[in-house]
Amino acid sequence: MRLGVSAANLTAPQSGYLSGTGFSTRALLASGLINSSPTALAYVGCSGGAGSANLAGANIPGLATVGATSTKTSGVLTPQPKSTVTNTIAGINVLNGLIQADGIKAETSATRAAGATTATLTDTSTFTNLRIAGLPAINASVAPNTVVQVAGLGQVTLHKVSKSSSAIIVTMIDVVLSQPIGALPTGSRLQIGYSSTGVGL
Repeated sequence: MRLGVSAANLTAPQSGYLSGTGFSTRALLASGLINSSPTALAYVGCSGGAGSANLAGANIPGLATVGATSTKTSGVLTPQPKSTVTNTIAGINVLNGLIQADGIKAETSATRAAGATTATLTDTSTFTNLRIAGLPAINASVAPNTVVQVAGLGQVTLHKVSKSSSAIIVTMIDVVLSQPIGALPTGSRLQIGYSSTGVGL
């Protein structure tokens, strides 16, 4: 007979944590509020694992359409913390052909070696046959953080990259509208092809 039994266990502390998000399209009002929710949205769990989201296509009325799209995420804590997010889009068309591409891949990863205080960040994102009307010099080999003004649309940043010591964010097409389009007022933002990853201590 056992009476008044109590037991407790402690698990080993988790060695760091992971973060990551990927999606295909999102529209934000000038205020920062979401107008069109992220499509093909998937996350990296803080303890790792795999995730995915797939869509046959997506549409932001009056502004943009994209073809089949997929987001895949993965994360592990051992032997070293690593987070990876890949978003792929098969064809995009912004404002009746002002911006087009046959394909987009937004892909980032973050890895932290044992004992390191900063992460190794990678960006293997690409365009396939990118075209912008009136700007023949813009093509699939465009340099990261290229900013152009597109008449009838607004400011466009291509392969937008931002980094910290532990995380990286890539948005392949980031548009800030210079005029109202559809339900979106001036100053609204369109994002296409998004991948972010990070590892923390």
